[in-house]
Amino acid sequence: MKSILLSSALFLANIAGAQYTKLFDLSNGNSPHPAGTLLFDGTYLYGMTEYGGSSGLGNVYKIKPDGSGFADLLDFNGANGRQPKGALVTDGTWLYGMTFSGGTSDQGVVFKVKKDGSAATRLLDFNGTNGAYPYGSLTLSASTLYGMTQQGGATHQGVIFRINTDGSGNTDLYDFDGIHGFAPESSLLLDGGVLYGMTRGGGTGMCPPDYCGVIFKIGTDGSNFTKLFDFRNDTATGSSPRGDLVSDGTWLYGMTFYGGSKGLGTVFKIRKDGSGYNKMVNFASTIATKGEFPVGALTLQNGYLYGMTSSGGIGDGIIFRIKPDGAGYEILYEFNDGNEPHGSLISDGTYLYGTTYYGGTGCSEPHAPQGCGIIFRYQYSAATGVAENDGHGEFNLFPNPSDGIFTISNVERDAKVCVYNDLGACVYQKNIRKDESGKIDLSSFSKGVYIVEINSESGKVMKKITVQ
Repeated sequence: MKSILLSSALFLANIAGAQYTKLFDLSNGNSPHPAGTLLFDGTYLYGMTEYGGSSGLGNVYKIKPDGSGFADLLDFNGANGRQPKGALVTDGTWLYGMTFSGGTSDQGVVFKVKKDGSAATRLLDFNGTNGAYPYGSLTLSASTLYGMTQQGGATHQGVIFRINTDGSGNTDLYDFDGIHGFAPESSLLLDGGVLYGMTRGGGTGMCPPDYCGVIFKIGTDGSNFTKLFDFRNDTATGSSPRGDLVSDGTWLYGMTFYGGSKGLGTVFKIRKDGSGYNKMVNFASTIATKGEFPVGALTLQNGYLYGMTSSGGIGDGIIFRIKPDGAGYEILYEFNDGNEPHGSLISDGTYLYGTTYYGGTGCSEPHAPQGCGIIFRYQYSAATGVAENDGHGEFNLFPNPSDGIFTISNVERDAKVCVYNDLGACVYQKNIRKDESGKIDLSSFSKGVYIVEINSESGKVMKKITVQ
């Protein structure tokens, strides 16, 4: 049965792979190990790496969405920062970002550089008192930048700060103290004049120091800090959020790196006032929700939330999507060339773009046996399904999801139907004649995701179905 499961999983991954394109192999010669999420300005994708550039301390680069035109814009050398994290933001002329370390105190910097790589300027050196070791991205509003640091501040547990785009007006808005959060590793979301965010640790959830975490909101002037939610060291909520929040105007959506029923992370939503917490996905090592340790933020596009996990699937992480109401979880792609997706997905309306920290063919040195990472894109649409066809015919299957009763129609030849569970076992079989409609009755089966295989003289076709 294990071989059936493996062949089915690889078949589905190959189908989804038709929509997947590796754009670029990062290498020691250009930019190994990307640092977080890409930025798209309509012409170029901009990103950063942790170990690229002439000094090996990280760089800023750009590349066209078709994978051509890669260019190194800025090399970090220690004095101007080193090991950038997170993503860049832009006001149309300048790119703004942060490095985890480097600068005068070696505790990180805020910088800006023009999109052609010129006029690089260090706006702020973190020194411990004003923050230390930023891990997320900046949030830009008009001429003000907002951000967080993982450490520093009055209690050395991280700060929320703001600074003007010309480097003036640096202000410590809030010092985390453990109970109200500890060590943020994400970015702030500006929604309706309020900043929302999460911390990796802290809160009152009875966790080790590096776990649990909180969701909070705060005014842009530093007033009215409110803790909205404490993650707990249990299966009900998840723990240790390390990505960003995204909002549809009513709900905040996010992910936790740990926790859930299997301890492998969750997808959740919560109202902006802190009520209505709803855990939508428990990541687990099964075919239904396989994926482990989600990374980055969710991307809201075409009525779906898209995201990635850093491992799981056939081994190296997945791209998935889910509807905002928690229905319709689907695995869109299982990585097998890139390894360990990094940061969040971004969209240009047709493609999703992202990076992996390892994988690809660009590295062969002993220090990078897993590869230097890749830049990729995935073509999607609101109607995209995960499976579907190997070129040997098609069939209709509806409604999907359902309460267990499905109808198959448009079968081109006499066929054998087999339904596989998440262990790879064929748990339901029947024969269907050409041009006849048939019923699949899974009403007595457990809720979850199954694979329907239609096998005829034309070949095999597979679809995922959900019993709810």
